[in-house]
Amino acid sequence: MARPGRDAAQVLREALHRRSVEAACRALEPDDVACEGVLYDAPGTRHDWSLRTRYMHANYLMVGYDPLGSSAWTEFVLDGRTYASVGTFHETLKLREDDPRRGELALGRAGIRRVKPARRGSFEYMGAEIAVDSVEHGILIARATEAKVLAHASVRQALLASERRWLFIGEGVGALGRYMPFALMVMRVLLARR
Repeated sequence: MARPGRDAAQVLREALHRRSVEAACRALEPDDVACEGVLYDAPGTRHDWSLRTRYMHANYLMVGYDPLGSSAWTEFVLDGRTYASVGTFHETLKLREDDPRRGELALGRAGIRRVKPARRGSFEYMGAEIAVDSVEHGILIARATEAKVLAHASVRQALLASERRWLFIGEGVGALGRYMPFALMVMRVLLARR
């Protein structure tokens, strides 16, 4: 939510004016209703709709296995390391930073399904301890999403083609499911302004 006493939509507009996905993530929760009309056009009752209804509604677009999806093989570089996809980035966070498998997993060379979290509740990234599903975790996902979008013209084209639909990943309640679609919608606004 926006800071008390400030209009949430205005906070989001200011973050977009600064052209920063991170600022948008720090300003609002991804599911804040203030995003409606700024990031997407959708019925105000979207939070009450079932996933099945969203699949069939024209104002919603599920980010799946297309270029926008977390599993799409869209290599990007974040903080000096190459990742095969946002999904592999997310999975690397489950391993300790000093785990030699982390580099192989980042490149998509290790079995994602076999990765078990090194610890529950937090992970290490560049020496910082980050709580799972926290805003900081979400910001990492948003930064990875931004890097992916900027690295691939095909992803930018697919994003702009999504027009002003509300993007979502299944029933995503974790950092990946909440912050990746949010970052995509922020990037869509920023790309449209260029």
